[in-house]
Amino acid sequence: MKVQILSSFESSGGAARAANRLHKALVEQGIDSTMRVRTKSSDDWRVVGPRRPVDRLKADINSILETLP
Repeated sequence: MKVQILSSFESSGGAARAANRLHKALVEQGIDSTMRVRTKSSDDWRVVGPRRPVDRLKADINSILETLP
């Protein structure tokens, strides 16, 4: 089984921490789990975030724009 968890953040905020705990528990059980995030904060290779600096900048700008009314 392959599982992919989507989250805006890796560990910032309650939902992100819950998603990260779920991801780690799945990996411990031997399930192929990856986590796609907009803001990566660890060196876990199973957590995938923006790779290029331009993509990181776009993700940061989008995050700010989403908070505007």
